[in-house]
Amino acid sequence: MNTVNLVQGDTGPDIKIAISRANGEDLSMIGAAVSLYIRLRRSENILLTKVGFVNSSDNTVTFTFQSGDLDLAPGEYIGEVEVVFSDNQRETIYDLIIINLRQDFA
Repeated sequence: MNTVNLVQGDTGPDIKIAISRANGEDLSMIGAAVSLYIRLRRSENILLTKVGFVNSSDNTVTFTFQSGDLDLAPGEYIGEVEVVFSDNQRETIYDLIIINLRQDFA
């Protein structure tokens, strides 16, 4: 699991991830749609869904926060990444992203 530390109400930093196969098999992200689903830890309710920008030349995905996205209660959240490839094959990344969100001072 990877951990990301964010501040309530911010619009940055972005979350950037690299997607690859554990066995080294080639992976084409051309035409893929990638989503990040965020929920409070120990909850079933998805609070935020972000669609990522896919860079197919290096198989990275960037999720950018907009104003209001991180207007959530401070706490620990988890994010799940799902890829839908151009052939409509759906694959969920096994490893979760831990997101620590703290309150802004000002």
